[in-house]
Amino acid sequence: MKYIVRLLSIFFVFFIISGCEKNNWPIVLKSKVTYKVSGTASEVIIMYRDETGSNKIKGISSSSALPWKYEFRVKPDTYVFLQAKNNTASGEVVVEILKGSKVIFTDKSSIPYGTATCSGYIK
Repeated sequence: MKYIVRLLSIFFVFFIISGCEKNNWPIVLKSKVTYKVSGTASEVIIMYRDETGSNKIKGISSSSALPWKYEFRVKPDTYVFLQAKNNTASGEVVVEILKGSKVIFTDKSSIPYGTATCSGYIK
């Protein structure tokens, strides 16, 4: 009987010590991500991936509507995607993905009916 009590005591102490060394409730900090579309194109079609992983499409038909931006928060290792298509024969489109205030992905197109695309994983 004493052997069993000692064995359980050793197991209990080991369990408590191992629980103190590990973080059993990890805190995951989400990063602020901003999608930006700017340029001189008068008609733009924007395609992007939102914070839920859904793909969205938005049309902008006035140059005064640019710059366009969309802000959200994501966990690390989240895939982000932003694309803007110039729907006219003139003008430029510029796409940027920012983490906090730092631009991490960017692209631009100044050709008629051109497309600018950027994507990647947020670290």
